[in-house]
Amino acid sequence: MTYIIEKEELELQLGKERKVKLRAINLIKRHQQQDGDYRVTFKGLKLRLKQGVFCAAFADGSNLLADCLLQEVRPHETVLDMGTGSGALGILAAQCGASVVAVDISSVAVECARANARLNNLQNKVDVRQSNLFASIRSDKKFSLILFNPPFMNGKPSSLLEVAMYDQGYATLTQFFTEFPNYLDDKGRVLIVFSESGDVAYLKKLMTDSGFDWSLVDSNIPEDNQLAVLVYELKRGF
Repeated sequence: MTYIIEKEELELQLGKERKVKLRAINLIKRHQQQDGDYRVTFKGLKLRLKQGVFCAAFADGSNLLADCLLQEVRPHETVLDMGTGSGALGILAAQCGASVVAVDISSVAVECARANARLNNLQNKVDVRQSNLFASIRSDKKFSLILFNPPFMNGKPSSLLEVAMYDQGYATLTQFFTEFPNYLDDKGRVLIVFSESGDVAYLKKLMTDSGFDWSLVDSNIPEDNQLAVLVYELKRGF
């Protein structure tokens, strides 16, 4: 009986590994199929993308987080879009009336996000900065909403594009949870998207250890890989 259970668990693990690998291959291939700079639409926004910048329109996580954002964000909020990429989520928040700071570690992504804010006539509402997580944010700056679409998979990125997909040892995710409480106002919350292509159990441990109340607010299972995409909300416990 033990042998049968172990065999079933191994088959499940191997099945998940195949799905994760397929997800990564398909995402990279979809980006590589684009010729030079290209244009997409995302939730009604017009976006111009550069090679090496992760495209929100191609990603299940970005799409689900955007849907949650559109229901959640309120006018006059202060929003931090962490790891903005093309700027899509931050620009959506600004379109809803929020004042947005959008950051990314990639200088190419920062250039792209600034151009997209101008393209959608929201450059005065979106402050785009190059930053490794919170490094360029003033220590006294507080936000009512922090958005985070982190790399889901544990691994070493081998290209600029893969920085948005792989987080070696989950160092970035871990550092985010160490720092974000210092930048959230008393009634603020975090929306974070993750996927079963990554270590969901580790994310749940980080959320629990943070001391914040957290809940699953939305989920979706993409047809192409059957790895659930999950959006969690964190709030201070009172």
